[in-house]
Amino acid sequence: MLHRVHEGPDQYLSINTSVFESMIEYLNASGFHTITLKQLRDWNNGLISLPPNPVVLTFDDGYMDALTNASVILDKYGYVGVAAIFTRVIDTAGL
Repeated sequence: MLHRVHEGPDQYLSINTSVFESMIEYLNASGFHTITLKQLRDWNNGLISLPPNPVVLTFDDGYMDALTNASVILDKYGYVGVAAIFTRVIDTAGL
């Protein structure tokens, strides 16, 4: 799970773009294959098989850099990611 992939320094739940690419390079060289949550659900229901070493990459809260930075790197390796878009705060008084 990641929140931000950006050009600045690594921070809590965020990662520098070059560090992210190094992570993706490692996954690729190690034989991992990204899948979507739909693929995981379909596999769990016995509808499909999964590639070897499947992994789900999620990008939470809908930061633009998931599109502008992360997706460019994922595309380079033929990988996919899942965007979990923040729409509202749950169970918060006054919101």
